[in-house]
Amino acid sequence: MKDLIKVLLKEWLNKKRYIGQCDMLRRKSEDNEQFWQDMMKNRKKISFNIFLNNVDMSPMLDDGENPKTFLQDAIRTDDETSAYISNWGPTEAMFLQTAGFEFIFI
Repeated sequence: MKDLIKVLLKEWLNKKRYIGQCDMLRRKSEDNEQFWQDMMKNRKKISFNIFLNNVDMSPMLDDGENPKTFLQDAIRTDDETSAYISNWGPTEAMFLQTAGFEFIFI
C-alpha cells in the first residue's frame, strides 16, 4: 500500500499545474502577453491522452466533473478543440485550446 501511495504521489507531483485561462493571464502583465505570443508561435499539437496524463486539471473542474468529461464536453461544443505542448516563458507548458481560449498548465 505504501508503494502505491508513493507512486501516485510522485505522478501527481510531476503533473503540470493549471495557471489560468489565456485572457486572464494576458491582462496581468506585459511579460504574460509576450509569454502567450511565444507559446502560440512555438506550439506543437499533442494527443489528448498525452495531455491528460501530464496535467492536473482538478482546479478547473466543477464538483463531480472529471478531466475526461470536461474534455468530451469541450470537443462536443467545439470540434476544433486541441491540446498542445509549448513554452510559457522559460518553462515547458501544455495547453488545451477550445472555444477561443487556452487553458494553460506549467
